[in-house]
Amino acid sequence: MELLQDQETSEPVSPSGQFLNNSVLSLSIIAVLELEELFDDSLAIPLLNDLLLPINPRFSSITVTDKDGEKRWKRVKVRLKDHVNVPVFASGMSTQFYDECLDHYLSKMAMEELPQSQPLWEVHIIKYPTSHAASNIVFKFHHSLGDGISLMGALLSCLKRADNPSLPLTFPSAKLHTSKDGGNFSMFRKLPTFLSSVYNTLSEICSTIVKSSLVEDDKTPIRSTNPGVEFLPFSISTTTFSLDHIKQIRARLGVTLNDVITGTIFLGTRMYMETASQGSGNARSTSLVLLNTRMHGGYRSVQEMVKPDAELPWGNHFAFLNIPIPKLRDAEAKNNPLQFVFNARKVIKSRRSSFGVYLTAKYLQLVGKFRGPERASKYIHGTLENTSMGITNLMGPMEQLAVAGNPINGLYFVVTGAPQSLMAGVVSYVGNLRVALLVLKLPSSKIEGSRQFKCKASKMELTITQPDDWHLHLRDGDVLRAVVPHSASSFGRAIVMPNLKPPITSTAAAVAYRESILKALPADSVFSPLMTLYLTDTTSPHEIKLARESGVVFAVKLYPAGATTNSQDGVTDLFGKCLPVLEEMAKQNMPLLVHGEVTDPDVDVFDREKVFIDTILQPSIQRLPQLKVVMEHITTMEAVRFVESCSYGSVAATVTPQHLLLNRNALFQGGLQPHNYCLPVLKREIHSFLPCSVRKAGLVAAFYGQAIVSAVTSGNKKFFLGTDSAPHEKRRKESPCGCAGIYNAPVAISLYAKVFEEAGALGKLEAFTSFNGPDFYGLPRNTSKIKLTRTPWKVPESFSFSFGDIVPMSAGETLEWQPSSI
Repeated sequence: MELLQDQETSEPVSPSGQFLNNSVLSLSIIAVLELEELFDDSLAIPLLNDLLLPINPRFSSITVTDKDGEKRWKRVKVRLKDHVNVPVFASGMSTQFYDECLDHYLSKMAMEELPQSQPLWEVHIIKYPTSHAASNIVFKFHHSLGDGISLMGALLSCLKRADNPSLPLTFPSAKLHTSKDGGNFSMFRKLPTFLSSVYNTLSEICSTIVKSSLVEDDKTPIRSTNPGVEFLPFSISTTTFSLDHIKQIRARLGVTLNDVITGTIFLGTRMYMETASQGSGNARSTSLVLLNTRMHGGYRSVQEMVKPDAELPWGNHFAFLNIPIPKLRDAEAKNNPLQFVFNARKVIKSRRSSFGVYLTAKYLQLVGKFRGPERASKYIHGTLENTSMGITNLMGPMEQLAVAGNPINGLYFVVTGAPQSLMAGVVSYVGNLRVALLVLKLPSSKIEGSRQFKCKASKMELTITQPDDWHLHLRDGDVLRAVVPHSASSFGRAIVMPNLKPPITSTAAAVAYRESILKALPADSVFSPLMTLYLTDTTSPHEIKLARESGVVFAVKLYPAGATTNSQDGVTDLFGKCLPVLEEMAKQNMPLLVHGEVTDPDVDVFDREKVFIDTILQPSIQRLPQLKVVMEHITTMEAVRFVESCSYGSVAATVTPQHLLLNRNALFQGGLQPHNYCLPVLKREIHSFLPCSVRKAGLVAAFYGQAIVSAVTSGNKKFFLGTDSAPHEKRRKESPCGCAGIYNAPVAISLYAKVFEEAGALGKLEAFTSFNGPDFYGLPRNTSKIKLTRTPWKVPESFSFSFGDIVPMSAGETLEWQPSSI
């Protein structure tokens, strides 16, 4: 988190804004505008500059921390091109194909966190025809900017009526129903109502507190009990109802529009549950229904909302009702669904008549004030996690809108980042009600989609700039001469690791090692090795100066002593023994390459990266903010979040093919698999990508959007290619104490292409492989090109050399993409 300087002034981040944007909970809103015509993306930046940015300073601000530890909004210069994304899909395909592409794209957006180093919003322009639109504009706003009322008001300020831009917009009547009791509110009628409200208030408060920590809903088709569900891939589906039909039901039942909408969603949910799993229609299931807590309904102009003491203020002014979903009775649902809706209304009314929702909001503010925002976030997170679904709704205009003269046929929204398997967003627009469901994806459906995509793209070719490898082990001697041709055939440059025996601890040794590599290259190769120094407790600042002056050393590698292969000479006390060296590196703009794991034997091997971030890496960056750091071969969602939270140009990360494609099951599938053993060790699927069984079936995509894959395929410049290709002779890998390391140099480019294809992000492959790395290191991009052809080829079972065999990653498997020089 950036620190606010004394001379800077800014608006404090509201307590609610802090609750929704921290390491515990991070919520965003995705809003989709379906356009009647193809949108000209060249208009995006001028429109955003003229219409969106002036609405509220928060659209031009980032969150910072002042000297007293208070979070505030700080105005910054907005680079609009960093906020506008125009994805590239295959051209000339069917609307059904583009429907699937849009679904994949929105799923990725839902799981990607907005970078904290820039204002918390972005726009995506989908210039391909789908079933509902000629093109789509997708906005993503962080919830800390404001709630649905605020952000809908912001969008409406940017849009005009399609029929007559000079006329104001109108909205459905805020008078949702008429009391059957008229004005008869005698004391005798008020007393029972008051007592009922007191009872319902106490019931609501107790229910909410218990739900946040002690009692959870049953596992059902709409609720996964697995932790971290918010990081899994979701699909967004929508359905449309006539607002007139909803009003007819309202009039017949004598209830509110919201009662009908919520009851209908409850009924549809219960019927789906029963169909998917018999008996689950009567399971214990609860919904959180979000309520606007402002004293006035409707919308106001943004100018009115941002005024002090506004009747309808900007910000996050909402709370949630904890509503048990009525259980399904087959006869009732089939023969009289209106009765189910009416019964749902009784439950909703009892909860809505209490003051619990307001008291809960006050309770959260007190928790945040005295115990910190993250504690309040844990309360919200626990409540969301222990319930089955969430519902939020907004009122949209009665007239059709247009953006830059392009009519908007439809719009919908969802809230993302919540630990729930089902979220519903409801909005009215031009006489219709659109319900958007954010639903956890099932592996089987995604696998089927992968087969379809591969068939349609079977003859695809890609030409990309020559990639570089920003983390490579070449070894020395016979192994060096054997393996360097594989890297040289695919990569233009490589950052070469220094962990030899003895390690490369001096500039002179690095120069000599570089000469050995150049001599081992094929005669016509233009491959360029970029050397590194091995950091030890005795490395001197003077050595760093010599390294910078040499022109051949580009970074210094930190191995915590004992962390991996040949790391016994590594650092034992980073701050106590290496601080002067780190300070000199910052002066010389020399990056520190980090093997990010602690070596404390008391720390579980699967937690060592996270502990390293918390105890070593984060304090290092806070102490030396000018030091450039590359966190190598990241393996966890915590690492992704950390890198995303840092400012661009200061911290980046490399990602290996094995940590994208394998999880820890790959170590044990069908017996112990030593050739899948590497350090950092493979982690759980939620951190990486795929189950081994899916990978071996040749289908990358059962859960394509998880933490690391989502990061690298998002286009985020902080992530780039680093294979960590580490050759070991077969006998050493299969020995009683096998070596750590996966040899992937012959297959790396093919595997990266596989990942990006299955993520629907082939258009972003080149940036990851060829642009982000040199940009971070301040080096020119390569000018040569390579071609990737979608032609199946089989990986050899092993490569034989005079000293023995080396088994590559994916040995014996058939890969779809084959690289070649141009």
